Amino acid sequence: MDIFPLGDSALVISFRQEISEGINNEVISWAELISKELGDRVRFVSPAYCSLSVGYDNNKISFSEFKQEIGLLRLDQNSKNTKARVLRVPVCYQGEYAPDLAALAKAKKRSPQELIDRHTSRAYRVYMLGFVPGFVYLGKVDEVLYVERKATPLTSVLPGSVGLAGCQTGIYPTTTPGGWYLIGRTPVQMLLLEDHPSPFRPGDTVYFYPIDPAEFN
Repeated sequence: MDIFPLGDSALVISFRQEISEGINNEVISWAELISKELGDRVRFVSPAYCSLSVGYDNNKISFSEFKQEIGLLRLDQNSKNTKARVLRVPVCYQGEYAPDLAALAKAKKRSPQELIDRHTSRAYRVYMLGFVPGFVYLGKVDEVLYVERKATPLTSVLPGSVGLAGCQTGIYPTTTPGGWYLIGRTPVQMLLLEDHPSPFRPGDTVYFYPIDPAEFN
């Protein structure tokens, strides 16, 4: 792994650059290890697909010193993400809740129901939270659901919208611009006013299941 500065009070630890459950497990394990062993100097840890951002108190320690301390840590190769959970998320794939589903199905020469069945037929891993607080990146989707991002993003996507982009599916936590294809929407509150901004954690397993508009409401 390589370590680079990120501004004057954070650093990035870069792992092998690929979307891999094994690499992501390593990222999460390092996040837990650094938080545990270097806690009083750590301001935040933010795991991504294959990198880890760590904020530190530069009044207490310099980048070079913090990098050296991280280099002295040793990860237990048998360690696992003990915080991982299995979560079931309700999604309405009908009408106004799924504005891009019909067009996407037509483009792929499939029925909307087949796309719904494929989206709900597998377990997804929470790889990371980004690009706004609480946005959930999950993967990987069935190959039939692979789709490039929209050429022209929407200026406003509703909270709870479930989208597709590349090999990923994701959930928008708040009203925000976005360029993913929207195939459903969940009534689950995605942004919490607690210590952790999201009900999801990196490493969690997520299953989607369909609900109708009445249950959504």
